[in-house]
Amino acid sequence: MKIINEKGKLFGIINIVDLAVVLIIVLIAGALGYKLLGSKLSANESAKRTILVTVKCPKAPETAALAIKPGDKILSGTGYTNGTVESVRYESAKDTAVTADGKVITTEDPLLKDIYVVIQMKENPADPVLKLGNQEVRIGKDIFFKTQRVEIVSTVYNVEVQ
Repeated sequence: MKIINEKGKLFGIINIVDLAVVLIIVLIAGALGYKLLGSKLSANESAKRTILVTVKCPKAPETAALAIKPGDKILSGTGYTNGTVESVRYESAKDTAVTADGKVITTEDPLLKDIYVVIQMKENPADPVLKLGNQEVRIGKDIFFKTQRVEIVSTVYNVEVQ
């Protein structure tokens, strides 16, 4: 029995071109599956370190501060990230003003609040960059703080690796 017959079929069963196309499709599907699921399956949850990130949401409405609750999951795009709200506190937003005689004074805004949110994240210790979803986390960097009910531009205030 010939391996490839006169019709170009391998062992008289399947065309070589068809076999090549099927193998390419299987390889692409396997690569995509590994890319999407492989890193999640291989990362051991117990091997991850806990990181506490404090963000400051300056001059936000009080309704936003009241809508943030411990346990809220952090969103990125349309999906959940590796972070949850650990705690939240807020205080009146402060602003500076110059008086007529040239003195600089600090005033409190009666409507706007500075919100401080502590986010607990789980990260792989081997990752060189701390990320909350697709946003890099570094002190001083502006990020979007986003839950199901709130989205505020915030600044990373503190990063504590546990």
